Amino acid sequence: MIRAATFLALALPAAAQDRSDEIAAQLDEVMAEYRVYLTCSTLDPEVHAPILARWKNMVAETQLALAEAGLAPANLGDFIASGWTGGLTPEPGTPFADVQSFCAKHSGWLRAFDSFSYTKLPDALDLEGDTP
Repeated sequence: MIRAATFLALALPAAAQDRSDEIAAQLDEVMAEYRVYLTCSTLDPEVHAPILARWKNMVAETQLALAEAGLAPANLGDFIASGWTGGLTPEPGTPFADVQSFCAKHSGWLRAFDSFSYTKLPDALDLEGDTP
């Protein structure tokens, strides 16, 4: 999966390049958090479906927030969406024991998600001061 910094350096308009490293770091951090939720929830489709739906909704909200701030690369949604086809879920053929071990290291993931203690992607990008 391409890192957010590389993507944003290529995709953001020149006027927004000064924020690209900061936005990329925030995006990478939230994607790492969601890697836990989406990976560990793959063990239960009934749990996975609402987590995946929330991620997709946050992607749409983020695209809107970035557009309102004048920072939206046209294909940001495709970049973030790539997370659930590769970077945010286990690779096909990943041994079950590896998934179990990863999830055991993040044992509070479901409690955090169920209590809405997860990071909201649009909020994490802190775009308040960027609105034109």
